[in-house]
Amino acid sequence: SPFGTNPSEHDTFRAHEPYNPYLGYGKSKMQGELAVLAQVEQGLDAVIVRPPWFYGPLQPPRQTTFFRMVRGGKFPKFGAGNQRRSMVFVDNLVQGIVRAELTPNTSGRGYWIADARPYTVNEIIETVGRALKDEGYEVKPGAMKLPVFAGRIAERADRLIQGTGRYQQQLHVMGEMAHSIACDIEAAREELGYDPQFELYDGMRRSIQWCRAEGLEL
Repeated sequence: SPFGTNPSEHDTFRAHEPYNPYLGYGKSKMQGELAVLAQVEQGLDAVIVRPPWFYGPLQPPRQTTFFRMVRGGKFPKFGAGNQRRSMVFVDNLVQGIVRAELTPNTSGRGYWIADARPYTVNEIIETVGRALKDEGYEVKPGAMKLPVFAGRIAERADRLIQGTGRYQQQLHVMGEMAHSIACDIEAAREELGYDPQFELYDGMRRSIQWCRAEGLEL
């Protein structure tokens, strides 16, 4: 994230948070936003859309791996699993992008586009497991429980690797999962009329159905 991670499990990023990028990955996103804003100053009509963890049909391979890990009871949970994550179903994201494009007088603004509320890691694991079961898959209950310091070790290793100009996605995600990354969509609601229609369970069922239709093994 160009804004880092939330300082606490109960904090939420607002629309105009000061930049505080999380490692090189977050810095690259910040630089992208700053490049757009520099062009806005030169007269470009542009809006910044900030989606968090997205899911749904046409998902990338890492999301299929996520399903497999949850199904096998191997998705990592750090500490009590109360960290919060904002997520966005692709239909919600498309709605937000279209509204950002069509709403006047928004140039130079940045909007978080996410589901209606953040979810805890515990809720994500439970909900995805339930969606898989309801789609006919056997699911091993639970998760791979890890102490919080294991996430901190992954974060430090990620920092060292990114310091060399490289990016290792699995390690990066492991480091992030020990933190909360939750955002507030009120600015998008109020200024764009954004109204997310899908929450986690229904969105995940559609994701799983798409995987089955595509012949992807979960």
